[in-house]
Amino acid sequence: MPKRQENSHRSRDPPDDRRTHTDPIQESLIDIYVDGTLRETVDATSATRVYDQTVFSTGGLAPGEHTLKGVMRTGGYLIVDAFTVRG
Repeated sequence: MPKRQENSHRSRDPPDDRRTHTDPIQESLIDIYVDGTLRETVDATSATRVYDQTVFSTGGLAPGEHTLKGVMRTGGYLIVDAFTVRG
């Protein structure tokens, strides 16, 4: 019996079959909170899966620790493939 091979693709480099994902996409509205305050509701609705897409960006935060939270308002699941922190 052949050994099952695991997919080990990085989120930034999805396999070709995921680049053209055609199943119904279930991501949708996401509330973005920074430090407990609702900052924005983003719409991640798409007919096909989209990678490396910036859906929220902020600046002007005071130095120190901060909390970022995404809460699904609609949809079946939420996928996060990266965070970028600059400062």
